[in-house]
Amino acid sequence: MNQNLLWVEKLKFNNQDLIPAIAQDYRDGTVLMMAWMNSESIQKTLSTGEAHYWSRSRSQLWHKGATSGHIQKVKELFTTVTEIPSC
Repeated sequence: MNQNLLWVEKLKFNNQDLIPAIAQDYRDGTVLMMAWMNSESIQKTLSTGEAHYWSRSRSQLWHKGATSGHIQKVKELFTTVTEIPSC
């Protein structure tokens, strides 16, 4: 794993290796959605700058907007205790 991403492994994932993620509008903070992420989806989000989540119903990575066209561009990523470097 990239040394810059070691913090991902320190997050508190649940027993399904998932963590809740809240997507917000970067301009006004409006909550857009809640979804689940795993380590792989976080790393994919950081590497692409676009939101990737874990679909529990399909048991696979989900690139938000890949089929609808409503892609979520990630401006910043925060945990509950610290800011994570921008993508």
